Amino acid sequence: MEPYASQEKAIASKALRQGIQSSTIQSFFHDSLAQLRRDFPSGRSSDWLLSRAEYLVWERFFPGDPFPGKIGLPVFPTPLPQSSPLIKTEPGIKTEPMSEITNSGSASVTLQGGDLTVRDWVHDRFDSDHVEKLQARGDDLYRPTYNENFGRLSRPVFETPKLPNFRSSARSGTVYVSQSHVIRGKAEAHGIDRHKLEKAFEEKTAFVETNHQNKSHDWQKWAIEAAVWARFFEKDKFPGIEPNSRNASAPSRGVSDKPVLRQAGEYHSKERIMEELAIKRGIRREFFQYLQRARDQARAEHRHCTSEIRHFVADRMTWDKFFSMLAFIGVEPKIGHFLCKDDRTGVSPPKGPASMVQYVHRPAPSQIGANVPASAVQSNCPAPSQTVQAVMNVPVTLAPPEVRHPSSQAPAEMLVALGNIRNAYIKTEGDKCGIVMMSPDPVFCEVAKVNEIFYYFSSDDSRSLAAIGEDLKCVLHYHRTSKSRHLLLWATSVVDGDNTALNRGQAFLQGWVKRILSFGMVTPSFYWNEMRTTMDSIADQSPGDCWKEYKEATGATSVDCLLVEEAAKREGKLRMVYDEVADEVVTLKELLKKDRYRSGAGSGARPRNAQMLGNKRKLDDGSSDADQTKRLCI
Repeated sequence: MEPYASQEKAIASKALRQGIQSSTIQSFFHDSLAQLRRDFPSGRSSDWLLSRAEYLVWERFFPGDPFPGKIGLPVFPTPLPQSSPLIKTEPGIKTEPMSEITNSGSASVTLQGGDLTVRDWVHDRFDSDHVEKLQARGDDLYRPTYNENFGRLSRPVFETPKLPNFRSSARSGTVYVSQSHVIRGKAEAHGIDRHKLEKAFEEKTAFVETNHQNKSHDWQKWAIEAAVWARFFEKDKFPGIEPNSRNASAPSRGVSDKPVLRQAGEYHSKERIMEELAIKRGIRREFFQYLQRARDQARAEHRHCTSEIRHFVADRMTWDKFFSMLAFIGVEPKIGHFLCKDDRTGVSPPKGPASMVQYVHRPAPSQIGANVPASAVQSNCPAPSQTVQAVMNVPVTLAPPEVRHPSSQAPAEMLVALGNIRNAYIKTEGDKCGIVMMSPDPVFCEVAKVNEIFYYFSSDDSRSLAAIGEDLKCVLHYHRTSKSRHLLLWATSVVDGDNTALNRGQAFLQGWVKRILSFGMVTPSFYWNEMRTTMDSIADQSPGDCWKEYKEATGATSVDCLLVEEAAKREGKLRMVYDEVADEVVTLKELLKKDRYRSGAGSGARPRNAQMLGNKRKLDDGSSDADQTKRLCI
């Protein structure tokens, strides 16, 4: 028997490459050797004890690699007659009949001298196989070159190549030993900024998870740490050893031990990647809602296809909705269509769930064929040169392709009113005059100003306008006519007959246009946030804060404040206050009216059709009434 060749150098070299301290290796080796000597006080040679201790060290720290040394049996087995398939014996070991072993459920190994049964080393315990299985194997059971390692006693004989260890990390430690502590220690020694190092880890993690999703978790960890090491310590060799890139699991009873291989073209869901992008943009909730609708639609349209096809369709739908500015990272599966209309042409780029096509501006019910009230046609202005039908057949210019908001068909009464106003005023102003019409009042501007207002209206995405409509309980619409010279803006209530929500939406549109013409261009969402901020700041100011501000501004005492409070309660809305805009003193009631008008937040419930036409002056009456003066844009 050849003497055992120690593997101390191989263990030390591998520990150095993986960043394991030598003191840890030595401590575990001495503990293992002492335990073996306690468990096997006699019958074991020093070479066998050394080989077994080094083998235990290797299995503890490098479980994914085969042990380089060769461990022989402590005593060679004695050949037995063919008709007596009993367990092979060793000197000093008492064997039991096979029937007793089988009945007891587990084997026992008893040492000489009446010592207790040794169970600490699991490799020296016998398997409780059935007698029939032993008899079926015959003489080959005890041959040293037998292909199958039956029983635990034959395990140390490495006559056949050892298979890779696919045990999961949860059961026997990770296959790949992380080098993160080595990288961080080396970075600290070289004076590398900790935040810079962590940022590199985050970048490499995102890259590996995006481009190597099919690889095993250990391989991804190795790739991340190797990339970080290459960035900061390019001249030094990375100590980590590349693990198996394929996900493998330990075979279980009754299940084939062949690894489950995925098809080369199989698609993997991009939900995790899209979720990270959605979190960065603050739309995680909207993203998951849309993704669920997209999956429902994919299941309905591709119910006979594989799950990979349905995942691809839903992910592509969601990606085009929220991340259209980025290239889709998925690849369409080459196979998987069954009894589907797409199996001949492939999966076409999805258009999105049907319920989400009109996300914000759903078209109002068509009212072109409805009976126009007689009061809507009557007007004090001269009869239009065109008929009502001709006005309604004005060519419609839809939104440009890059605008996401679909144009809605304008209500019939708005088109009639637009025709009357256009014929009454544009003839005198020329072709440069445009109209921004919001039910019930129109605003006259230059055509360039109309186009600019439309540009800022369409600059808001659908989600922003949907949030405004949700708060106002209405839907916002637009329509451009006459070669984009005129813009119609109106609101429809979500619930039919909800006049409060309707007036609230119309007031918002009026206030937004007035805000633009007075103080410059802003988007509807900016104006809405401005209004909300003002209302929130007013609502958050308590009476104590008001009195404190009043004292600081006027220098009033507590007695003065008490007198002012009593006077305010007595006078009510008739109290005289200063109007900074008009530079005059008016009653509080009048100031509230003016502020409502200036902000466009009024909620008057005037009839729709009566005000749709507007109070227009006659061109030849010579009236100089200020109320009939046209409002010009600023």
